[in-house]
Amino acid sequence: MAEVVLEKVSKVFGAARAVDEVSLEVRDGEFFTLLGPSGCGKTTTLRLVAGLELADSGTIRIGSRDVTRVPPPERRIAMVFQNYALYPHMTIAENISYPLRLRKVPADAIARKVGAVAEKLRIEPLLLRMPSQISGGQQQRVAVARAMVQDPQVYLFDEPLSNLDFKLRLEARRFLKHIQRETGVTALYVTHDQTEALALSDRVAVLKDGRLMQVAPPEEIYRRPANAFVAGFVGAPAMNLVEGEVLGSRFISGKFRVEVGGEPGLASGAGATLGIRPEHLELKPAGAGALAGIIDDVEPQGHEQIVTVLVNEVPLLARVIETQRLKLGEPVSLRFDPSALHLFGPDGNRVN
Repeated sequence: MAEVVLEKVSKVFGAARAVDEVSLEVRDGEFFTLLGPSGCGKTTTLRLVAGLELADSGTIRIGSRDVTRVPPPERRIAMVFQNYALYPHMTIAENISYPLRLRKVPADAIARKVGAVAEKLRIEPLLLRMPSQISGGQQQRVAVARAMVQDPQVYLFDEPLSNLDFKLRLEARRFLKHIQRETGVTALYVTHDQTEALALSDRVAVLKDGRLMQVAPPEEIYRRPANAFVAGFVGAPAMNLVEGEVLGSRFISGKFRVEVGGEPGLASGAGATLGIRPEHLELKPAGAGALAGIIDDVEPQGHEQIVTVLVNEVPLLARVIETQRLKLGEPVSLRFDPSALHLFGPDGNRVN
């Protein structure tokens, strides 16, 4: 097993800086996720670790080795792609054994390894089938099996669940987490799905425009986002973010006013962004909460409702677990614990 360390790694494509001086450390045996929107540089970062792209500057280490210029086959990594990259003309057994056959591993050793991995992943009955004869979830297991037979130091996953339907995705997520914990191999995982990232990871790195925004455990990413971008990207529904300014202990945006309490850490009159998550807003009858508004929209979600409340023309989303009937235009109040408020300064960074 091995740690993965990137030190000021950059990659430029033409005028676009896809990865901009990224420094991070993936600990030995850790499940580490690169999270961000399309085009943020997460897949390019993964490809740099794999050796499929070469860094323009910086250093990449796997274990004690500097692999910045080392060819992919010599890095002792195994990659699982978004489309699984199974060869359609080979049986499942042949697909799994392909990396070993490339290395000219003896046939009896290949048979033992393929059999052992297939048993562990419960795909033994599939070995003589072709990829077109198995489901998407089974193809994903085959792709992981092909990675496992290589005895890698690091697993690299490039959005491996994005082609699965919702139910299969949940099953595959549990499967990947179980296999990684059982083997103890370091895993570097790429996704744009923040639910996936929070569920799977020991730590998460959020990227934007090729730069790191925050690296922290999932709970910290969610509860104490380092900046307004992370706050708005992580969470479903997204955190309510309102732009305005701080005057004393009060946040103001037009007619929208909220007491932030104590010393907000910003000079009076400074620009700021106030954030609060929908689940931290409690819907109450008119006059029973700190913020008065009217219901502008209701989205039933089965066990809950996502309610949009207009407070002095500012739309705020509230997650309502109760399924009471709510009417558009109905006056209501929103109650919240002041400790649930997040405040970000004019540079977007957290100030409390």
